[in-house]
Amino acid sequence: MDANEVLLWVAGISLILTALQASRSQGSELIAMAVGIAIASATCYLIAPGVAGYVAFALYGVVILLPGVLAAAFQSAIDRRRWRTVRLVAILLRLVRPTAAMRLFTGMGLATARAEVGDLTGAERLLRAAPNAPTAGNRATEVWRLHLTQRWEELLSFVDAVDAGDRIAEPVLSMYRIRALGEMGRPDDLVREYGVLEASGALAHPRVRHLVWVSVLAFGGRRAALAKLMLRHPSTAHADRAAFWLATASWAAGDADGARAELAALDAEAGPAIRAAIVNRLAHLSVAATEGPLHELAGRMERVVAAMPPVHGRPWVTLGLIATNLIVFLITMGWDHERAQMLFTLGVFEPSAVNRGEWWRLGSCLFLHANSLHLLMNMLGLYLLGRGIEPRLGRARYAALYGACGLAGTWMAYVLYLAEPGRLELLVGASGSVMGLVGALGILALRDWRAGVGSRRQVEVVVVMVILQIAFDLTHPQVSGTAHLVGLGAGALLAAGVGRR
Repeated sequence: MDANEVLLWVAGISLILTALQASRSQGSELIAMAVGIAIASATCYLIAPGVAGYVAFALYGVVILLPGVLAAAFQSAIDRRRWRTVRLVAILLRLVRPTAAMRLFTGMGLATARAEVGDLTGAERLLRAAPNAPTAGNRATEVWRLHLTQRWEELLSFVDAVDAGDRIAEPVLSMYRIRALGEMGRPDDLVREYGVLEASGALAHPRVRHLVWVSVLAFGGRRAALAKLMLRHPSTAHADRAAFWLATASWAAGDADGARAELAALDAEAGPAIRAAIVNRLAHLSVAATEGPLHELAGRMERVVAAMPPVHGRPWVTLGLIATNLIVFLITMGWDHERAQMLFTLGVFEPSAVNRGEWWRLGSCLFLHANSLHLLMNMLGLYLLGRGIEPRLGRARYAALYGACGLAGTWMAYVLYLAEPGRLELLVGASGSVMGLVGALGILALRDWRAGVGSRRQVEVVVVMVILQIAFDLTHPQVSGTAHLVGLGAGALLAAGVGRR
């Protein structure tokens, strides 16, 4: 199996997953790009099959992957208020994807940067430059402009004029309508809007869910739960932003004097954007949410937040595993022609050697890789999966799950050797452990869906990933489908066990 074939499979799987994830969102442009790349890759395969994999992977990387990575970095820079980074990444995004949708997306970020330093006029000028056509991107831009300038009554009027179907399809409208209703002291309407948003399935989106829950807990007067929730996302973890929302929760809980004191202290230190929000808060928030539908909704949400695991920060275990695999690979690369012997000495899984008492090979082979492409694919999967799963399980449980899934795969390969001694299977690589993370992700996605904080689409994506991986294993006998399948099952079982406990 050469690199061209592997890259063709990787590009194909990535395009399918991209189209699947975009199919229920405002992702028609992304789906069109995925289809265009698939057609171009198929054409190249018919003309020059020896380079089709390289072409397909390059197209996917430049057209979809790179803009996606930059967009994530752009949003992260906004959340962390790194305005120089915001400006730089905005330029790069407009270069790699010069579309109207990307101009709107970056324009909202650049406007936020200007608003944070007090240039509301400049922010409005950027956002008013958007076209007037009634598209999802333009509606989001207008809602963002009214939000930045604290024009809550205008925001309500604008969103209320949007067709009901469009509001369901564009959760950002309901998200900011909930904020506006809280700002205007209309708790019953806020609860009704939350019900609409929940029924639409939009709360499956982590960012939408987080910001909506912040509004509900703050205007519902649940200060302790709000403090815990805000630490879970960089957009609300900043000290001044957190202090503003905590003061709001105090006021909604009936402690008006305490809230005024907190806001007064914050006003002396905060930036222009927070000061504008403080002025609006003092002018409009006057009804304490100590009873009624909002109080009950916030109480229900408080119980959910109380059950959330603690925040574990950066995925250090994942990063440590990647570093370890990379170091081991670099060590083996230094042996040139004797690399095969070096791999065997360091711990390739070889069943007869294990049978002679070298049990450590069951685990050591998980950190060895046949070539650079093998390493790249496994480490990319480890990073993409691990950065989301590690915070959910906690570092110790995550590390245990990763190791156990890999060991389960190699142990089953050894058991099959004992049942059929003539069966010779040499194994290297972390793919059994990585497939264990896929299994764990499937259980977590299923649990989120059943709890109402995830979507069926997340479960479907995992199922498609598994089907495609099985198809790859069946068409490539040199790949250990046993280790992959057993690792997948072990990850699912262990994640389900952690959930029950």
